[in-house]
Amino acid sequence: MNNKKALSTIVATVLIILITMAAVTVVWLAVMPLISKQTATSSSCFDAVTKVSLVEGSSCYKVVEKDVSIQPGTSPYMGGLDKTNSKVKFIVKQGGSATPIESVDLIAVLQNGNSKKVTRTLDATTEGSNTNTLVELTASQLKFDATPQGLADFNSIVSLSVAPKVKGSKDTCEVSSVVPAAACMP
Repeated sequence: MNNKKALSTIVATVLIILITMAAVTVVWLAVMPLISKQTATSSSCFDAVTKVSLVEGSSCYKVVEKDVSIQPGTSPYMGGLDKTNSKVKFIVKQGGSATPIESVDLIAVLQNGNSKKVTRTLDATTEGSNTNTLVELTASQLKFDATPQGLADFNSIVSLSVAPKVKGSKDTCEVSSVVPAAACMP
């Protein structure tokens, strides 16, 4: 009789160990794909962020003010922003990268902390080469208003930045380069 009691204790211990191992295996199989996917995304973003930047001193903005017009019988119109001819020029430097870059977010940061962002596709998949790409965006593409306030906002651009997006990823990587904004030389 005593042998049966000792045997049931051993069987219970073995069963507890087997159940624990099965639970660990199930959790491992569920968590591992999430961890490996996150690691792959971070690694590709790290590569992309180190290969895309803005050329300091060449990225700039050009402000064109609307003409003040006075129509007979109307009040004078205060000048505003010419949304077509006012432009922000981004010179995006792309280093050779094995990571295919789908697009970049080009960001103009204003003095008040707000920002204007546009996503553009670039040819950044040329491995082993360094290229500079000029991207000119109009005030209209950056969603500035053609009002005196829009003109004031456009004049308050303090920095320009770029953030790459890796092909096949849902998210844009962190900002890879920030340069101070300056007026373009004529």
